[in-house]
Amino acid sequence: MSGKTRLAARVLGISDLSAAHAESMYRLYSRYYAGGSHSRFMQDLSQKDYCILLQDERQAVRGFTTLAISEHVISNQRLRCLFSGDTVIQHQFWGEQTLPRAWCRFAGHLKAQEPQLPLYWLLIVKGHRTYRYLKVFPGVIFRRSTARPRNRSGASWTAWHRNALDSAMMRQQA
Repeated sequence: MSGKTRLAARVLGISDLSAAHAESMYRLYSRYYAGGSHSRFMQDLSQKDYCILLQDERQAVRGFTTLAISEHVISNQRLRCLFSGDTVIQHQFWGEQTLPRAWCRFAGHLKAQEPQLPLYWLLIVKGHRTYRYLKVFPGVIFRRSTARPRNRSGASWTAWHRNALDSAMMRQQA
């Protein structure tokens, strides 16, 4: 990565995001995703709670991810979900680890707020780069499409897990 501009990550609440930042995010998004409209992007963005902005030394937006946090009660057990929404990084910055590091700090901060509360990461994987990160995290990965866990702990997919995932995904599809 030598010779390349380094990116800085900033976590912002969606309500604290400037209109200029939101427009920059849409322009970047539209370069990498076909068929997305401006109004749909802005509507989806308004339904998220946070974003992690990646900016260069001139403060230009070079990447971002959007995040939604939800809490659910399934069979009298509380849980928290962290949903990863749209994520785009400008091609010249692919391979930098600024975003994964910022995301891990954010998730760690969220978990530290209530350590006893289970935290689930809901991720819709659209590409192999994102999918590669899943093997880095300990625990269990449940694929909704197959309902088969890839786990290291012997856990199994139960009706509780399906209900929790369905409940969390309902918020994202609303």
